[in-house]
Amino acid sequence: MKRISLFLVLVIIFASVCVTGAGAAGSAPRLVYEPVGVTYKPGTRVVMKTTAAGSGLHFNWLVTVSTETGDFTYDLTKSAGIKGFESHDKNGKMKISMTTSPGLNGEYTSELIFDNIIHAEYGIFVSCLVSNEYGSKETDRAFMFPSLSGLPLPEVELKAEVDIRMGKVLKLACNVYEPDGFSYDGIEYVWYETPDGDKGNGVKIDYEDGPVLVPDHFNCGTYHYYCMFFITKNGESYYYETGVSDVRIYAPETNVAYSCDRYELNVGQTATLKATATVTPSSDKGELSYQWMRGNNNIIGTFTEIKGATSDTLTVTGAEKAGRTYYCCIVTNTVDGAKFSSMSSDAVIVEIRSTGVRSAEFIQTPSDVSADEGEDAVFSVKASDAVKYEWVRVDGGKNEKLENGKNGVKSGADGETLVITALKELNGSSYVCNVYGADGNSVSSSPATLTVIEKTAAPSLPAITEQPQSKTLGLDGEAKLRVTAVSPEGGELVYRWYISDTGTYGDIRATEDGFGDTYTPEKTPGVKYYCVAVRNHVGKADSDPVYSDFARIEYTEDTSDAKTETDTPAGTESADSSTPAVDGQSAATDTASGAVSQESGENGTNGLVIALCVIIIALLLALIGAGVFIILKFIIKKNK
Repeated sequence: MKRISLFLVLVIIFASVCVTGAGAAGSAPRLVYEPVGVTYKPGTRVVMKTTAAGSGLHFNWLVTVSTETGDFTYDLTKSAGIKGFESHDKNGKMKISMTTSPGLNGEYTSELIFDNIIHAEYGIFVSCLVSNEYGSKETDRAFMFPSLSGLPLPEVELKAEVDIRMGKVLKLACNVYEPDGFSYDGIEYVWYETPDGDKGNGVKIDYEDGPVLVPDHFNCGTYHYYCMFFITKNGESYYYETGVSDVRIYAPETNVAYSCDRYELNVGQTATLKATATVTPSSDKGELSYQWMRGNNNIIGTFTEIKGATSDTLTVTGAEKAGRTYYCCIVTNTVDGAKFSSMSSDAVIVEIRSTGVRSAEFIQTPSDVSADEGEDAVFSVKASDAVKYEWVRVDGGKNEKLENGKNGVKSGADGETLVITALKELNGSSYVCNVYGADGNSVSSSPATLTVIEKTAAPSLPAITEQPQSKTLGLDGEAKLRVTAVSPEGGELVYRWYISDTGTYGDIRATEDGFGDTYTPEKTPGVKYYCVAVRNHVGKADSDPVYSDFARIEYTEDTSDAKTETDTPAGTESADSSTPAVDGQSAATDTASGAVSQESGENGTNGLVIALCVIIIALLLALIGAGVFIILKFIIKKNK
């Protein structure tokens, strides 16, 4: 018994501290719910919970027992810590265990379970350190106060970390759920705010005596709240207290980028500036409005508005006189009535250099091109008075002069027509043509974007794990066929049932209503054969069909109790084992490509195979058990 108990303890510890979360990789844990301070009844079961989100989470529980002689803290991730805590029960009845279970949205909940909890006169404190390779978060300490008349404990939820956009109404709810089959007489709520997250500095919030707190903070920053509440029953009042909820009020960032940050224009030459705005976080993106600004230097504070320039694009023209002009676009994000502007001293600026000279002019500028992966993408321009063409790839503010035979360019890097092989890595790349006139000056086209349409592979074939079974029945019986299949990609399985008079795939025809994983044939005296085609549907694509074995269904004239005969699912009645070609809901009578493998054999052979499998599995389990026993024996000996 001691060996078995030690094994269970080790399993519990492993499960509680080694959990792989499903949250976003590369970020520290995020606390969702913290353990709640409670008034407990000694000798009962008490469950403390911590919920967190993240990847590769570890839950390390710490418990402190306060006594008349001092405080004793135990690390429950170690067997010595568990034994040390349980030793406070002189009767040896108190036990502690831990479990961890997954929830929604990459969240995991760890439970610390006290069975037959002792009466700790000075209280017990519980906290949990949640960590992964990117960082750690420790919950607030939850105080456990003993009471001989303690109530069944409620489920309590108060968000541990809350991010909310500035200007949005925050409602912080302390949800208290009564245990099944038990009700309280009343609940009194008392809310506190602490400037630094330390409850020792908490200040009571006046007039907030309900389960929902609506703070009146409107500026960016982090604020801290917790709720103390008292449950009354039969004239008695019992104390409970949540952890501290960290509320972060933030302003979404609006950033503006341009396809190019510098243009050189000759007289009369134009360039179209396009502003692309991104909002972080993207969930706070509302209605965007634009206002272009212009200045004679690169100090945004001296810029003035361009009247009527309120779209995301602005066309500028080269001046008669040589010089520089600067432009920027201020984007305002309006969400739920609140406005957030991109205006800042370090906003990105576009520089326009006017040469004061005339050069070649475009008659036709390049257009955006979409092309299938591996096909040719063609960009074309036409210009007057042009003596030289130069194509440039512009991505992220970097200009890369193109050369034939490099980076997907097939031809035309120095001509009117640029031909590029649409490679997957070129998707979203932009191209500009610089045209030079006889005077040596150049004019640049607006950028044209290449969109590469990727080729998609057909989904993998599904696998049939359970074949439909043959049956012989009277007319008062019912043959319900069933097939079980799995998708290797987690796709949606699509079914189509077929009927055959001969049990060969060459003459199958689609049933009228067979579209699920089960099918009930019509009750017609005689023998019919049925099979089902299963496809794997992923996204917008279907895999090729995989056909089941034939099920032989015979309805006899005998109307007595229906008898059932189960045959080998393979179509043994016919030597034709080719699969049919299926179009929509009908099956062609010609033999389709891809043979469906069929194997037949006597029931005795199947029984022998099953018996051998059972023997092999039993031997493997015996070897595994022996290995586990040796390992546990070594651990026990080492602990001694």
